[in-house]
Amino acid sequence: MSAARPVDSITTELRTIADLPRFDGFDRHDFGADFDWIADDLFRREYQGLLQHETHGVIVYRNDDLWALGTHPQVSHHSELSGVWDESVVAHQRFMAASTFSMQPPVHQPGKSIISKRLASVSMKRYMNFAADVVEELIRDSLQRDKTDFVHDFIKPLLARLWCHVLGLSSGEAARITELMNDFFRPFLLEPTEEDLAVANDASEEFVDLITDALTREMSNGRHAILNELARDYAEMGEVGRPKNICTHFGVALPDGFNTLGSMTANTLYTLLSNSAALAQVKADPDLVPEAWLEGQRLNPVVVATQRETLADIQHGGVVLPKGTQLSMLWAFGNRDPEVFEDPNAYQLHRASRGKQTTFGGGFYACPGRPSARLLGEVVLRALTAPGIDVTVLDGFVWATRSLAHEPEHMTLAIRNV
Repeated sequence: MSAARPVDSITTELRTIADLPRFDGFDRHDFGADFDWIADDLFRREYQGLLQHETHGVIVYRNDDLWALGTHPQVSHHSELSGVWDESVVAHQRFMAASTFSMQPPVHQPGKSIISKRLASVSMKRYMNFAADVVEELIRDSLQRDKTDFVHDFIKPLLARLWCHVLGLSSGEAARITELMNDFFRPFLLEPTEEDLAVANDASEEFVDLITDALTREMSNGRHAILNELARDYAEMGEVGRPKNICTHFGVALPDGFNTLGSMTANTLYTLLSNSAALAQVKADPDLVPEAWLEGQRLNPVVVATQRETLADIQHGGVVLPKGTQLSMLWAFGNRDPEVFEDPNAYQLHRASRGKQTTFGGGFYACPGRPSARLLGEVVLRALTAPGIDVTVLDGFVWATRSLAHEPEHMTLAIRNV
């Protein structure tokens, strides 16, 4: 571990946001192509603490700052997202109004919990044998090709079939949702255009209608355990935090299940394949798969940052943060903090302080899908590092840039028997 952060005159004199040094990483044209250089720049500065950006507000990147502000009772999601369901608002606001991203305490916890329970390990683990069977089938298909687009030929079909099995979606519904996700996440671009936002808005509207209708239909027939349990939980809820429509509420948590979950798996596999010594260890000892998943998610998480807001005037690190201050929580760089992770840009299967990883956020607002992401990721890693299977990354791997979603634009693999 490195020595404790220096306390200098800048740290003790800072009193307002205007005094903070500027973060210019977002302004690079290649932001997202490689995070090593950004982490090195941030953590080698003499001043260590909150930064500022003209459009992204206060920048939070140190591990302890992320945990402190991420769990602060007066830091929450943006207040303008809160509100009741209103059919007159634009589609993306309509989506957010049904999402936990629109909630403030004390409303947040009951609405979040009803989703978290259904996506927890105890709930999702029962579907992993099915997922493993689909993965084996996809591997067999890949063996018949010279190359496989891992995102489009492997992960997206896997996720579509998984959610069809879990929730009763038709293949057509799952295929359409997969298509919509390409547009749905355009607001994650650092500088989305008006066209991007309009396209995302239309995708949001279609998705909300599609998933609400599909889950309402399937919940009524009683054939799917997860929906039966969701209906039971909803019936037992109190009035505080009770969603107006439980199918919509659960459904708007699923875009990550169709998109982010796939990107997580791709990122983790690519990171392992890029480290030959670790790959050899994992192939020799499958019990290391969980560590490989955790380390891949530490180095290359999908979500670079999320936005938070102060609900009241607070002070942190000697800086006054007035009510309504926009906070950009750079979770990806909390994973690169040298005070927590020794040699932070290096791939290491065995690491201390795993509990300090910030991949999924922290506090009440931590991602509810973490258990299901880990379960599925480990299924894929275990199958593709099994004896007799060789996986090679071919030319053409490209990270998406200028986005707060860290994911590959292309990931072409050769999957072969050996």
